[in-house]
Amino acid sequence: MRMQNAFSENQLLSPITAAVGLLTSLLLLGGMPGAAEAQSAPDSTHVPTIGVLVQASAHAESHPTLYTDGFSVDRARFAVSGAPVDRVSYELEGDFVDDLIVTDAHVDLQLSPRWMLRGGQFRPAFSYGQLVSSSATPFVLRARGVRALGVSRTPGAAVSYQSRSAWRVQAGVFNGARLGGSSTRPEPPVQSTAEEQLLYVGRLAWAPEWDTGRVAVGAGVAHDPAGAGAQSAPSTRYSGNVHIQHRAVGFTVEALTRTKAAPGTIETGAYATGTYQVASAHTLRARTDWVRYNGPAPQAPTQLGVGYTYQPTSYLRVETDAVAPVDDSTVQPVVLRTQVQVHF
Repeated sequence: MRMQNAFSENQLLSPITAAVGLLTSLLLLGGMPGAAEAQSAPDSTHVPTIGVLVQASAHAESHPTLYTDGFSVDRARFAVSGAPVDRVSYELEGDFVDDLIVTDAHVDLQLSPRWMLRGGQFRPAFSYGQLVSSSATPFVLRARGVRALGVSRTPGAAVSYQSRSAWRVQAGVFNGARLGGSSTRPEPPVQSTAEEQLLYVGRLAWAPEWDTGRVAVGAGVAHDPAGAGAQSAPSTRYSGNVHIQHRAVGFTVEALTRTKAAPGTIETGAYATGTYQVASAHTLRARTDWVRYNGPAPQAPTQLGVGYTYQPTSYLRVETDAVAPVDDSTVQPVVLRTQVQVHF
């Protein structure tokens, strides 16, 4: 089976990738001294943890004059994680849907009970909707704004700080190879400097919890000196979210935008999702999803979705979603999706 890596030969030679490789080697060989507080630092264990995630879905699209349907395997992932020495942990994950593609490969170093350093390939902390694991997203597909404006997994290094009052600050430098799937970043021009090939990402969040619920309020920024999409000018992305969960009721709202969006691509997106857990294994969901394109483009500004989730155990989840356009001026399909997930 052919194995693909998420970064190209040129990116392997980039300064940030070399730094990450050096960091990873040092962490694996030793570790660094730090304050001992068992509940904050990972416990040393030589027995790795293995995880498997398989998601398969069927969809049907009803156009005014056309009906289509299909079946696909969305994800087939195998992960290994562990903590070989005190204060050092790792995670390695690959997806087998087509060829083997490395999705996550990083090492974490607990510098102190509240400071952590991560190096390797992972998803930068930018958008709340993208940080939620694909095994726990409320809908089969994330909102359009998150898919287009979020920051995908990419090699880099990041540091995070967790305060006693539930504040969390994260900042990192990445090689910028993979932005949102709907706005792929081109290779930087030959004359660009090493600094222009990097991507700078930061996020500030407040996430207190209590016996019957939790709150997550956050804001993120991602600056791309080399530009995104068809634009060569520097581009900056912003995100902000509020998530509230109290007993059986959950609500999430998030907005994302970017400067210097390429013509015909999504410039701004926002969504609101509500969930209600009817019983331990049954959850009802609703979402409104709005986007705005830069310049003339086939507009589909607002979509409304409803769904139902059946999850009898943590190993099995079945989701059914129906998404339809609200604006009748656009010819958009009504989409019905059902996804079966096995996760252990």
